[in-house]
Amino acid sequence: YNEDGADFVPCQFIKFTPTKFEWHMNGNGDDNLDYDDIPADVWLHHAVVKTGNRLTYYRNGVEASTGTITQALDVPQPLYFGGDNTGREGENWGGLMSDVRIYDRALPAEEIADIASMQ
Repeated sequence: YNEDGADFVPCQFIKFTPTKFEWHMNGNGDDNLDYDDIPADVWLHHAVVKTGNRLTYYRNGVEASTGTITQALDVPQPLYFGGDNTGREGENWGGLMSDVRIYDRALPAEEIADIASMQ
């Protein structure tokens, strides 16, 4: 939501939830990237790499899902971790996050695996 509490127009955002990585452009859920649900009480490393219009999800350094973006986001919008806290069931993570990183370049698979092995 914007600073006035209203929905962004256009409604665009990206977020990690326990069940998927959402690439949300004006209600289009076709670009969401599904992955296995995040298990409770288990530490894991997960990452999404965007290269052009391709998203690749890595869990514990291993490629686990891929998808293609059909609609690019027009303007910078929020990145949510664990949902948007609107009370939707299953949107929010339980537990803690550590060592959150955002890069300005697409990491190669080998670098993702190296980072995950340090956790």
